[in-house]
Formats: sequence, structure tokens, C-alpha cells
Amino acid sequence: MKLKKQILFIGNDFGRTGAPLLLLEIAKFFKAQGWECFFFVEAGGILEPEYKKLGKIYLYTLNFNKYRKKLVRFPLKFLWNLCLRSLWRLQIAWRLKSLKADVIYCNTGVSGYLLSSLQPVDSPVVMHIHEMAFILKHHCGLKFTQGIKFVDSFIAVCEESKATLVRDYQIPANKISLIPEFGMIEEWKPTHRQEPSVFKVGCSGYPGWRKGTDLLLQVAQETKKRAGSFDIKFYCVGYNTDDSENISYNFDYQKAELSDILEFVPPTRNPLPIYSQFQLQLLLSREDPNPLVVLEMGALGIPVVCFKGSGRTNEIVKNGGGLEASYLSISEIVDAIFELKNNHKLREACSLKIQSEVRTTFNKSKILLDIKKAVDGISKCA
Repeated sequence: MKLKKQILFIGNDFGRTGAPLLLLEIAKFFKAQGWECFFFVEAGGILEPEYKKLGKIYLYTLNFNKYRKKLVRFPLKFLWNLCLRSLWRLQIAWRLKSLKADVIYCNTGVSGYLLSSLQPVDSPVVMHIHEMAFILKHHCGLKFTQGIKFVDSFIAVCEESKATLVRDYQIPANKISLIPEFGMIEEWKPTHRQEPSVFKVGCSGYPGWRKGTDLLLQVAQETKKRAGSFDIKFYCVGYNTDDSENISYNFDYQKAELSDILEFVPPTRNPLPIYSQFQLQLLLSREDPNPLVVLEMGALGIPVVCFKGSGRTNEIVKNGGGLEASYLSISEIVDAIFELKNNHKLREACSLKIQSEVRTTFNKSKILLDIKKAVDGISKCA
């Protein structure tokens, strides 16, 4: 007989991005409530040591790149792909099925295929959807749809995500709970800032189409044309210039001669001290249901500029936390930046609004209780 309730978390990785960071806090909450935690993820990442403190980890894919010597790495990869991979995954499935967890908690739509690899299991399943229409269809794709039929309940983080589940995947609305993401800064810093000689605009997120990294170069270029680079500067936090996948982006950055107005800040475990230096945050995501970075900077009283229709950030803006621009309009984004830069009273008002919004609507304690209620609703122990 089990002494503790057990929850199996399924996720994509342990990188320092929104979904894994939120899952870490959710797991901490359930462990504090007396649950025994297990983790089944596609790949590891920088947060893996934090997860290990909470429970047993099962990795679907092993990382051989940590072995720098080719004579070691290549044979291991060959053996893995030849036969060990299937055996590894079969024994993981056997172990996790034998758990008979009280709840399986899938974190993100892309984890649906990992859920399907465990079938048949009789544990109830909740899936937390942090994606919107385009990413669900073209990035998650089959990985998402493979798991849908095994899910008993969904959590959507914004109205657009919920509408997508109902419209595109025929999921009944009564199976979907609407619960926003939560901010994770518990100590609120003063909103009043000393006016610096250089107006600092910050953004963050892994490079890619969804996050609008390509558009940042255009925004910086247009800003430089209008006002030079003497009293305004952009900072992109978490961008690895040494990553081979960013070669073409680095080439554009150098060709456009933007080093005096745009600076890249390497990935860090704790970006909050860097964020606290910014006067404005820039969200160029084409789709981002409820970005954690907006809540992190918002908790510090930093207003946001974003595109219309990008996700829940639009609700924050409509409530006075910043300004928005038409979809992909670089000129309107730059207009909004200069409006908040030059209008101190407006920026101060937006600062107070966004900090208040994060503290209330996106309150961590309240939202964790809402998530627990959704889990309790399907749990074997309910």
C-alpha cells in the first residue's frame, strides 16, 4: 500500500524557459503538500539539479554532446541508435506503468507523445497547454495529437488557447480549466526609478521565429535611424552568440552594424538583477500565450510593448500595463517605445499598473491552489 500520493510529471525538457520553470514551482508545491513526485521528460537541461531534489527523473533521450571527445561520443551514439535506445525506453515505460500514479500531469502539448508511449495506464491525466494555435499545429503537431485521447482534463493559460482546443481539436469546453501562468517574484521592488542617461529596453527568450528574434534587428535598426544610439539601447537576455544555430542571425547583426544599440546577454540562472536595470520590456513574440518574462519584468514594475493578438500580454496592456502595436508593424513598435521613453508620467502609470496586475491576476499562491483543484478533480484519491 502506498504511503504517499504519487504524481508523474511529463515534460519536454529542463531548460530555463517558461514551461519548465513553472513546472518546477508546481512540483515544489505538490511535494510540500505531501505528494511523491516523478519526472518523465524528453531531454535534460540547466534546471535538472533543481528537479532532482524533488523526485526521480527519467530521460527519454540521452545527451551525448557532453562528451567532447569524438572517439567517445560517436561510439556511444552509434550503440544508442542501434539497439540501446529501444531497450532504454521499454524499461522506462515498464517502471512508470508500475508506479500506478494517482495523477499524470503533462506539462505542454508537445508531451502528448510521451504520454502515449506509456499506454496502457489507468492513471487520470491532466495536460497543461502553454501553446496557441500555430505552435500546437506546426511545432507540437503529431506529438500533441498522439496524447489527446488519453487526457481527462486540460488547463489552458489564456482564452485563445482554450478556443483553439475547442475549435481545432474538438475538445469539450467543460474539460478545459482556464488558469493563467503565475509570476515567481515574491518580493516587490519599488516602481520609482532614477532616470538613467541611457534608456534601456530589455527582451528575453530563446532565439526563434515564435519569439520574434528576427524582428528585434529591425526594431533596433529603425530606432537607430530615428534617434541614433546615444540615449537608448536594447538588451537581449539569454541569447547565446556561440551557438552554431545562430550563425546567420549573427551575420545579419554584424552586417547591419547594430552593436552600438543592441547587446546580447548570455543565458543566466537568475536574470532578475539584469531585468531590474531596464526601463521598458519589449515582447516581439508572434505567439506567446502567457510569457513568464512579462510577469518577471512586470513584477519589477517594467511596462511592456507587444503586438496585438500575441496572447495574454494583450490583456495586461489593455489594463494599462503598457502599449501594443499592430501585428508585425515595426514602425508602430518603435513609436510605442519612444512614447513610453519620452513620457515619464505615462511610463510611471504603466509601471504601477503592470506591477499590480502581476500581484493580483497572476498571484502564485492563488494559481497554485487553482491547479491543485484541477488535479484533485481527477485524482484517484479525490
